[in-house]
Amino acid sequence: MANFWDLPKDVRKKIYRLHLVREDPVTLEEHADATDFCDYSTSSHRRMPHICFVSHKAEKEAATVYYGENHFDLASAAASFGWQTYTRHMRLIRRLTCTWPKINAHDAFLAVARMKRLEELCIRVDEVSMVEDRLKDRHFRQDWKCSDPTPQQQLAILRHPGMTGLLTIQGVPHVEFIKSHNWRGDEVGGPIPGGILETQIKPKLMSPKAAKAHAIVESGSLIFLSLPAEIRNRIYGLVLEINGPVHPSRKAPSSATRGKTVQDKISHVLKSSLNLLAVNRQIHDEAVGIFYHANHLEFYYPAQLHAFLLSLSPLRQSFIRNIALHYYNNKSGGIDLIDLTLPLLKQLTGLRRFHLLFNKDLTNRLYSTRYLSASPYNVLKANPTTLPGVKFLFTLPGVTDIKLRDTALDSALEDIRERERKPDFTQNLKDRWYIKLERIFEHLNAALVDAQAGRVNRKLLDDDEWHLKEVFPHLNDD
Repeated sequence: MANFWDLPKDVRKKIYRLHLVREDPVTLEEHADATDFCDYSTSSHRRMPHICFVSHKAEKEAATVYYGENHFDLASAAASFGWQTYTRHMRLIRRLTCTWPKINAHDAFLAVARMKRLEELCIRVDEVSMVEDRLKDRHFRQDWKCSDPTPQQQLAILRHPGMTGLLTIQGVPHVEFIKSHNWRGDEVGGPIPGGILETQIKPKLMSPKAAKAHAIVESGSLIFLSLPAEIRNRIYGLVLEINGPVHPSRKAPSSATRGKTVQDKISHVLKSSLNLLAVNRQIHDEAVGIFYHANHLEFYYPAQLHAFLLSLSPLRQSFIRNIALHYYNNKSGGIDLIDLTLPLLKQLTGLRRFHLLFNKDLTNRLYSTRYLSASPYNVLKANPTTLPGVKFLFTLPGVTDIKLRDTALDSALEDIRERERKPDFTQNLKDRWYIKLERIFEHLNAALVDAQAGRVNRKLLDDDEWHLKEVFPHLNDD
């Protein structure tokens, strides 16, 4: 009597497909419905399709169809799926979509790496949000809401949890980073166009596994130092010039991936472009000036700038041209920290641009503290020159671009200019004082420019209430 195994193999595969293959991607819940736990004492947590329990031959044929011809969408549960699936079945999967999980991301991508025959991999991400999370960890005082992060800020994603596990995946012919989903199911985020995930991570996932080989130096090989100086300088620039602000820090470089183990962390913390300066003395002397001269250095605390300048030799200090400092002051023993840091700027003989950035330091002073005041807002205490350190800037020589800014004020002014006017008199009253504060900053910045030419407006420095007048004092008023 004929039975199922007497049928041709192609016919049996058609039956498997009718039973196991789905048009839509298989979710983890649908996979749980289509499979069952093994009853073997050593594999009680493993799952496979019900038909695979018939015999070993049925498992071999049916598993190839189920795992190899379905498209799996595991959302954030790739780690759980890998834990419940035999390795021999994981190696059959060809198409997978998953979400970069917030928990157990390293284990999730290690599970994906077990899918040796993977041909198509789609990973849902919100790269901007992921960059913001890493930046908050490094600089928690900053209000990171950057819709367009700079190239250096984007490097922070290399330290995102799961990156080390993700980089164990190699040789996938087609890899895409796609938009993620929020709790309502709407698409959000996605990769940054031309960002780190698309330009650095994606090629690594698609490249075949590199064979281990020893570098062989042939007699006719090119020696870097034999290149013309112009070409070497061009190479130095490509390595050391950053498109966007550079944030010097004693923490591990933002280009270092975040390892799962302590050993992984140690093996990655040295990945910094400044390692080029340690190759030899000649390369150090040729390239050291490019990094400090060409880049815009941004510091979030005066203590960071203080420690950075003290760690530099006079030669390196002389190359620095562009600095931005976020205002923050801590008074101890009657001494303001900002007053100890700003005088160090006079050591930077090449400094040409200095911006002092406030974050709500002035806008928070718009609120009136007077009892039963006629207006809930005023600029009585919003005089920038009364803040420690500001008056010193009038004595800073040789800086052609010197400016004070309040990032919260910039956002408020942008909102005022873009939104449609509505009959909200309270809001409009607040807008008036924002515009008044803008005028104060503009006048003070103009006075700083005059001071660079040796024309100091003493009225601004001696009168703490000059900003309350309708007409601000000019040089010809002295």
